[in-house]
Amino acid sequence: MNNNFNWDFWVDHTHLLEDREENLKRVPKRYYFIFNAYTNDFEYLSSSFTKFTGYDSLINIEHFLDMIHPDDVQYCADCELKIIKFLNQLYFEDNFQFSTEYSYRIKTNLGNYIFIRQKYHALEVDSKGFMSKSIVFHELLPNDYVRQEDDFIIYDRIKNRPVISQNIYNFTNREWEIVDMIVEGLSSKEISLKINLSEYTIGTHRKNILSKSNSSTFLELSKKLKYVF
Repeated sequence: MNNNFNWDFWVDHTHLLEDREENLKRVPKRYYFIFNAYTNDFEYLSSSFTKFTGYDSLINIEHFLDMIHPDDVQYCADCELKIIKFLNQLYFEDNFQFSTEYSYRIKTNLGNYIFIRQKYHALEVDSKGFMSKSIVFHELLPNDYVRQEDDFIIYDRIKNRPVISQNIYNFTNREWEIVDMIVEGLSSKEISLKINLSEYTIGTHRKNILSKSNSSTFLELSKKLKYVF
Protein backbone atom coordinates (compact mmCIF):
# COMPACT_ATOMS: atom_id res chain seq x y z
CA MET A 1 0.00 0.00 0.00
CA ASN A 2 1.26 3.48 -0.86
CA ASN A 3 1.52 5.17 2.53
CA ASN A 4 2.67 8.44 0.98
CA PHE A 5 -0.81 9.20 -0.32
CA ASN A 6 -3.75 10.30 1.80
CA TRP A 7 -6.64 7.93 1.08
CA ASP A 8 -8.92 9.28 3.83
CA PHE A 9 -11.41 10.61 1.28
CA TRP A 10 -11.90 7.05 0.01
CA VAL A 11 -11.77 5.14 3.29
CA ASP A 12 -14.37 7.45 4.85
CA HIS A 13 -16.19 9.81 2.52
CA THR A 14 -19.49 9.95 4.42
CA HIS A 15 -18.68 13.46 5.65
CA LEU A 16 -19.03 14.64 2.07
CA LEU A 17 -22.77 13.87 2.34
CA GLU A 18 -23.35 15.65 5.65
CA ASP A 19 -25.08 18.61 4.03
CA ARG A 20 -27.27 16.46 1.81
CA GLU A 21 -30.89 16.27 2.95
CA GLU A 22 -32.86 13.03 3.15
CA ASN A 23 -35.44 12.51 0.44
CA LEU A 24 -37.62 9.64 1.57
CA LYS A 25 -39.91 10.09 -1.43
CA ARG A 26 -37.05 8.96 -3.65
CA VAL A 27 -36.36 5.80 -1.67
CA PRO A 28 -37.59 2.96 -3.91
CA LYS A 29 -40.07 0.43 -2.56
CA ARG A 30 -38.06 -2.63 -3.41
CA TYR A 31 -35.79 -5.35 -2.17
CA TYR A 32 -33.10 -7.28 -4.01
CA PHE A 33 -31.09 -10.46 -3.82
CA ILE A 34 -28.17 -12.22 -5.48
CA PHE A 35 -29.12 -15.54 -7.00
CA ASN A 36 -26.68 -18.34 -7.81
CA ALA A 37 -28.01 -20.15 -10.89
CA TYR A 38 -25.62 -23.08 -10.35
CA THR A 39 -26.71 -23.95 -6.83
CA ASN A 40 -30.13 -22.21 -6.78
CA ASP A 41 -29.04 -20.45 -3.61
CA PHE A 42 -29.83 -16.91 -2.50
CA GLU A 43 -26.37 -15.61 -1.67
CA TYR A 44 -27.51 -12.21 -0.46
CA LEU A 45 -30.88 -10.78 0.52
CA SER A 46 -31.44 -7.10 1.28
CA SER A 47 -32.92 -6.20 4.66
CA SER A 48 -35.91 -4.57 2.97
CA PHE A 49 -37.13 -8.05 1.99
CA THR A 50 -38.47 -8.55 5.51
CA LYS A 51 -40.07 -5.12 5.53
CA PHE A 52 -42.16 -5.79 2.43
CA THR A 53 -42.84 -9.53 2.64
CA GLY A 54 -42.78 -10.29 6.36
CA TYR A 55 -40.38 -13.23 5.86
CA ASP A 56 -37.07 -13.25 7.68
CA SER A 57 -35.32 -14.93 4.76
CA LEU A 58 -35.71 -17.00 1.63
CA ILE A 59 -35.04 -20.56 2.71
CA ASN A 60 -34.57 -22.09 -0.74
CA ILE A 61 -35.80 -21.93 -4.33
CA GLU A 62 -38.86 -24.02 -3.46
CA HIS A 63 -39.87 -21.42 -0.87
CA PHE A 64 -39.54 -18.68 -3.45
CA LEU A 65 -41.56 -20.54 -6.09
CA ASP A 66 -44.30 -21.29 -3.55
CA MET A 67 -44.68 -17.54 -2.99
CA ILE A 68 -45.85 -16.99 -6.58
CA HIS A 69 -49.61 -16.61 -7.02
CA PRO A 70 -51.04 -19.82 -8.57
CA ASP A 71 -52.60 -17.83 -11.42
CA ASP A 72 -49.20 -16.32 -12.29
CA VAL A 73 -47.13 -19.51 -12.23
CA GLN A 74 -47.56 -20.31 -15.93
CA TYR A 75 -46.87 -16.70 -16.91
CA CYS A 76 -43.64 -16.67 -14.88
CA ALA A 77 -42.57 -19.97 -16.42
CA ASP A 78 -43.25 -18.68 -19.94
CA CYS A 79 -41.24 -15.51 -19.25
CA GLU A 80 -38.29 -17.43 -17.84
CA LEU A 81 -38.27 -19.76 -20.88
CA LYS A 82 -38.13 -16.69 -23.14
CA ILE A 83 -35.20 -15.37 -21.12
CA ILE A 84 -33.31 -18.66 -21.31
CA LYS A 85 -33.87 -18.86 -25.07
CA PHE A 86 -32.60 -15.30 -25.52
CA LEU A 87 -29.58 -15.63 -23.23
CA ASN A 88 -28.50 -18.88 -24.87
CA GLN A 89 -27.80 -16.86 -28.01
CA LEU A 90 -25.34 -14.59 -26.20
CA TYR A 91 -21.65 -15.00 -25.58
CA PHE A 92 -19.68 -14.05 -22.49
CA GLU A 93 -19.71 -10.27 -21.94
CA ASP A 94 -22.85 -9.81 -24.06
CA ASN A 95 -24.87 -11.08 -21.09
CA PHE A 96 -24.15 -7.89 -19.17
CA GLN A 97 -25.75 -5.74 -21.88
CA PHE A 98 -29.29 -6.93 -21.21
CA SER A 99 -31.76 -6.93 -18.36
CA THR A 100 -35.17 -8.55 -18.18
CA GLU A 101 -38.37 -7.62 -16.41
CA TYR A 102 -41.96 -8.69 -15.93
CA SER A 103 -44.52 -8.53 -13.13
CA TYR A 104 -46.39 -11.05 -11.01
CA ARG A 105 -47.88 -11.54 -7.56
CA ILE A 106 -46.19 -13.04 -4.53
CA LYS A 107 -47.61 -14.11 -1.19
CA THR A 108 -46.45 -12.32 1.95
CA ASN A 109 -46.03 -13.91 5.36
CA LEU A 110 -49.40 -12.38 6.31
CA GLY A 111 -51.13 -14.39 3.61
CA ASN A 112 -51.97 -11.54 1.22
CA TYR A 113 -50.55 -11.04 -2.26
CA ILE A 114 -48.57 -8.09 -3.52
CA PHE A 115 -47.69 -7.21 -7.13
CA ILE A 116 -43.98 -6.88 -7.86
CA ARG A 117 -42.04 -6.05 -11.01
CA GLN A 118 -39.04 -8.32 -11.25
CA LYS A 119 -35.93 -6.93 -12.92
CA TYR A 120 -32.63 -8.72 -13.16
CA HIS A 121 -29.37 -8.88 -15.05
CA ALA A 122 -26.13 -10.81 -15.03
CA LEU A 123 -23.73 -10.32 -12.15
CA GLU A 124 -21.35 -13.12 -13.07
CA VAL A 125 -20.89 -15.16 -16.26
CA ASP A 126 -18.93 -18.41 -16.54
CA SER A 127 -16.42 -19.45 -19.24
CA LYS A 128 -19.21 -20.84 -21.45
CA GLY A 129 -21.12 -17.57 -21.35
CA PHE A 130 -23.72 -18.90 -18.91
CA MET A 131 -25.19 -16.37 -16.46
CA SER A 132 -24.07 -18.07 -13.28
CA LYS A 133 -25.12 -15.29 -10.90
CA SER A 134 -27.71 -12.57 -11.22
CA ILE A 135 -28.83 -9.60 -9.19
CA VAL A 136 -32.62 -9.51 -8.92
CA PHE A 137 -34.74 -6.50 -7.97
CA HIS A 138 -38.37 -6.71 -6.86
CA GLU A 139 -40.11 -3.36 -7.08
CA LEU A 140 -43.44 -3.09 -5.29
CA LEU A 141 -46.29 -1.95 -7.52
CA PRO A 142 -49.42 -0.03 -6.41
CA ASN A 143 -52.23 -2.01 -4.77
CA ASP A 144 -54.53 -1.28 -7.71
CA TYR A 145 -51.97 -2.32 -10.31
CA VAL A 146 -53.36 -4.40 -13.18
CA ARG A 147 -50.85 -6.19 -15.36
CA GLN A 148 -51.11 -6.06 -19.11
CA GLU A 149 -51.73 -9.41 -20.75
CA ASP A 150 -48.00 -9.58 -21.38
CA ASP A 151 -45.58 -7.08 -19.84
CA PHE A 152 -42.44 -9.15 -20.41
CA ILE A 153 -39.51 -7.13 -21.69
CA ILE A 154 -35.83 -7.63 -22.44
CA TYR A 155 -34.03 -4.32 -22.17
CA ASP A 156 -30.85 -3.33 -23.97
CA ARG A 157 -28.97 -1.35 -21.34
CA ILE A 158 -26.51 0.12 -23.86
CA LYS A 159 -29.00 1.22 -26.53
CA ASN A 160 -31.41 2.24 -23.76
CA ARG A 161 -34.45 0.66 -25.37
CA PRO A 162 -36.32 -2.64 -25.32
CA VAL A 163 -35.27 -5.51 -27.54
CA ILE A 164 -38.16 -5.97 -29.93
CA SER A 165 -38.55 -9.68 -30.55
CA GLN A 166 -41.34 -9.11 -33.04
CA ASN A 167 -40.42 -6.29 -35.42
CA ILE A 168 -43.89 -4.74 -35.66
CA TYR A 169 -42.55 -1.78 -37.65
CA ASN A 170 -40.78 -4.01 -40.17
CA PHE A 171 -37.58 -1.97 -39.93
CA THR A 172 -34.58 -3.32 -41.82
CA ASN A 173 -31.29 -3.91 -39.96
CA ARG A 174 -29.94 -0.71 -41.51
CA GLU A 175 -33.00 1.25 -40.36
CA TRP A 176 -32.58 -0.07 -36.80
CA GLU A 177 -28.94 0.98 -36.93
CA ILE A 178 -29.96 4.50 -37.95
CA VAL A 179 -32.74 4.63 -35.34
CA ASP A 180 -30.24 3.80 -32.60
CA MET A 181 -27.83 6.51 -33.76
CA ILE A 182 -30.60 9.12 -33.99
CA VAL A 183 -31.77 8.25 -30.47
CA GLU A 184 -28.15 8.65 -29.34
CA GLY A 185 -28.27 12.21 -30.70
CA LEU A 186 -26.27 11.89 -33.92
CA SER A 187 -27.14 14.18 -36.81
CA SER A 188 -27.70 12.96 -40.39
CA LYS A 189 -24.24 14.24 -41.31
CA GLU A 190 -22.61 12.38 -38.43
CA ILE A 191 -24.50 9.19 -39.29
CA SER A 192 -23.49 9.62 -42.94
CA LEU A 193 -19.80 9.76 -42.01
CA LYS A 194 -20.09 6.91 -39.52
CA ILE A 195 -21.69 4.35 -41.86
CA ASN A 196 -20.35 5.73 -45.16
CA LEU A 197 -23.68 6.63 -46.76
CA SER A 198 -24.68 9.92 -48.34
CA GLU A 199 -26.76 12.39 -46.35
CA TYR A 200 -29.42 12.05 -49.03
CA THR A 201 -29.64 8.29 -48.36
CA ILE A 202 -29.77 8.89 -44.61
CA GLY A 203 -32.61 11.35 -45.20
CA THR A 204 -34.50 8.74 -47.21
CA HIS A 205 -34.03 6.21 -44.40
CA ARG A 206 -35.31 8.74 -41.88
CA LYS A 207 -38.47 9.35 -43.90
CA ASN A 208 -39.08 5.62 -44.29
CA ILE A 209 -38.58 5.00 -40.58
CA LEU A 210 -41.09 7.67 -39.59
CA SER A 211 -43.55 6.44 -42.21
CA LYS A 212 -43.33 2.79 -41.13
CA SER A 213 -43.80 3.68 -37.45
CA ASN A 214 -46.53 6.25 -38.19
CA SER A 215 -44.51 8.84 -36.25
CA SER A 216 -44.28 12.57 -36.87
CA THR A 217 -40.89 12.97 -35.20
CA PHE A 218 -38.12 10.79 -33.82
CA LEU A 219 -38.98 12.02 -30.34
CA GLU A 220 -42.41 10.47 -30.83
CA LEU A 221 -40.82 7.27 -32.14
CA SER A 222 -38.42 7.16 -29.19
CA LYS A 223 -41.38 7.26 -26.80
CA LYS A 224 -43.14 4.52 -28.76
CA LEU A 225 -40.11 2.24 -28.62
CA LYS A 226 -40.17 2.26 -24.83
CA TYR A 227 -43.59 0.62 -24.86
CA VAL A 228 -43.05 -1.93 -27.60
CA PHE A 229 -42.44 -5.33 -26.03
